[in-house]
Amino acid sequence: MDALATNIARLADSCAADIRAAVVAETNGGQNLPHLTSACSALEALQRSAVQLRGSLAAATVSEALRMSVMQSLGACHTHAALLFKQVARLDADNAIKTREDFWTVLGAFVGAHVKLFACYADLLATTDGQDERLNAAASQEVVHQAAHAVRLAINAPDIFADEPSHAASLPYSVRDVEAPPPYESNPAPPPASGILRRASHDSEAAGSSSARSRAWAKIASPVKAIRGHMGAGVVLPFVDELCAAAAGGQAKQVEALVAQGACVDGISSHNDTALGLAAAHNHIDVARTLLQAGAQATFHSPHRMPPVFVAAAAGHRDLALLLLERGASVTAKDMRGQPFLIQLVDEGDHAAMQFLLQHGANANAKDITGRTPIVHAVATNDVSMATILLAFGADPNARDLAGRPLLVQAVQNQNGALVRFLLDSGADSNSRDMTGASVLAVACQKHVKTSETVQLLLRRGARPDSTTVTGVTVLADALGRHRVDLARVLLEHGADAGATEVTGQPLVITVVRSRKVVLEDKMELLGMMLKRGASVQARDFVTRETAVEVARKVECKKVVKLLESYENAE
Repeated sequence: MDALATNIARLADSCAADIRAAVVAETNGGQNLPHLTSACSALEALQRSAVQLRGSLAAATVSEALRMSVMQSLGACHTHAALLFKQVARLDADNAIKTREDFWTVLGAFVGAHVKLFACYADLLATTDGQDERLNAAASQEVVHQAAHAVRLAINAPDIFADEPSHAASLPYSVRDVEAPPPYESNPAPPPASGILRRASHDSEAAGSSSARSRAWAKIASPVKAIRGHMGAGVVLPFVDELCAAAAGGQAKQVEALVAQGACVDGISSHNDTALGLAAAHNHIDVARTLLQAGAQATFHSPHRMPPVFVAAAAGHRDLALLLLERGASVTAKDMRGQPFLIQLVDEGDHAAMQFLLQHGANANAKDITGRTPIVHAVATNDVSMATILLAFGADPNARDLAGRPLLVQAVQNQNGALVRFLLDSGADSNSRDMTGASVLAVACQKHVKTSETVQLLLRRGARPDSTTVTGVTVLADALGRHRVDLARVLLEHGADAGATEVTGQPLVITVVRSRKVVLEDKMELLGMMLKRGASVQARDFVTRETAVEVARKVECKKVVKLLESYENAE
């Protein structure tokens, strides 16, 4: 949109310069002087309003509905300004007095309506709240429809010089004036730059180089590729519905005939489809070639549909997708919100399409509008196959979700052991922590894992056995506090500190001795492992100051007392 606004401003400025040059020839009292000076002032206002709109767009957050409306309006203005201003470029000192009054009337209406429209858009962009409601208000819609009516008049504008045919005669269809004009319509594309265009300096000198001017015009008035064929809701260009029907049915000859009659190859149908998109969906590669040869853009698509290459890939039409890629289709395309279409394929679980696009340059680490990468979406839905594909193409295994959780933490919480393994195999950090400070091992040791298999896997892949939970206690202390003997056993086997304490300062060996929920057999096993790994029988209860042996005697557990005494004697 910035580029369109910039080009409109340049066109208006260049056209005003042409008129200023012609004014010099009219200063001797020519009858067209009022028309020339009025048009020049209006064009200067259009240049300023286009620049203002460009600045507003750059600084504002824009709703999708407003963005679409602005894009359509800028596209229509650019296309038909190029046609009208091209006629003005034919002015010179000899023919200025021969211009038609009704041409200047159409030009003035067109420029004035768009000055008001751009000012209206700038006002809507000044606030982020209620943009859609204000856009749909009667006052705003009146301005929009006035500009649409001016566009329709511009399509049938008379030639600037008397006794010459209207430029509208060359269009593949005609537009009749109506009392209540619908939203914008546009002819398929602006005509190419003409060699008759000449250069006019800003100091009103009539002399200059026509070839230099032609090159400048060609650069400014190039066809607008982003806005083609569908200039307003419910308004479809002639033959577009028929073209789309022929494309969907694989009727290449009919497509050729419709294009020859003037059908816009990038037009959007009443069902929000494009001919190329339908050819891609139905695998009509001959139709796709015909459309591309006729000028269809491989990158263009309806705002309500994915680009044709994504459609072809999702449908499994590999050859057609390759054709589109050869003709410039982008695998990094985004929708109007800035969301990569790749994300949609991940959410839909389309593994084959995803693999194809990644093989042809799609970015496995592309970010959605919230900053999440495709693999975050895959892990969130427990899609192991999609995650595996993404990891194979370089997806970051240490990416995080919106809550700051590493992928490994999500996989553990989802109890997806296969995904945990794939992430670790791909380089995920086994000691990563979430935003609360809890390690992935702590998450695995708490309430999310029914068995110790995931804990063992993390420990084998380098997770620190003495990592802490969000409360600051070690994972061993947490496991013992929850009477998870299986987890405590695994942690001790992998080097957890047996002499550690709880957050209160209570030695873990005392915790085990006092536990009434751990059966004797498990208690004996745990104490044996802890004592062998450095726990001291001289450790004292943080309240009573009794040693482990003294505590065991009080709870009347003879086997435990005997075990502890054997280590007491050794110490």
